[in-house]
Amino acid sequence: PAEAVAQARQERPAVPARQPRSPVEGLSSDEPFVKAQRSATGPETQADASTPPPVTTAGKPAPKPETAPASENAVAVQPAPAVKAPAKKQNGGPRNAPISFWQLPENLRNSFPAGKINVLVYAEAPSDRFVVMQGKRYLEGDALGQGFKVHRIEPARVVFSHRAYRFYMTQ
Repeated sequence: PAEAVAQARQERPAVPARQPRSPVEGLSSDEPFVKAQRSATGPETQADASTPPPVTTAGKPAPKPETAPASENAVAVQPAPAVKAPAKKQNGGPRNAPISFWQLPENLRNSFPAGKINVLVYAEAPSDRFVVMQGKRYLEGDALGQGFKVHRIEPARVVFSHRAYRFYMTQ
């Protein structure tokens, strides 16, 4: 019986060689193109056929990670630059930004004692800034009455305050 098995092995036609899956796989590893491709992609990522696939805790084979083939025309992708938060405004930030006089509740607009701005004078020194409304001169920090106050005088507008509200008027 042992002789019959040995004779059958010799008579059996040779198994055809495995065909390469890609043109690069068919090249020998001594060729410069293959060496360049392997050095560009790093160490071999495919496991030997004799190595069993990794097994997960459920007993199923773990999925194989997919790798993109290296290309000579590959473009390096750089991470997007970090987005900076908007700079805080002079008055403490966008949340505390003054609103327009016309955005105030109607009852506050109707109780505003000063009317419209007649003259607005802005200077670098805060003590030199003033606004004239209904013939009266007001500096920063002056009270208008009924809880309204001149909060800040800016080059093109005056910011007033009333309780938690900050609102502005232009000339």
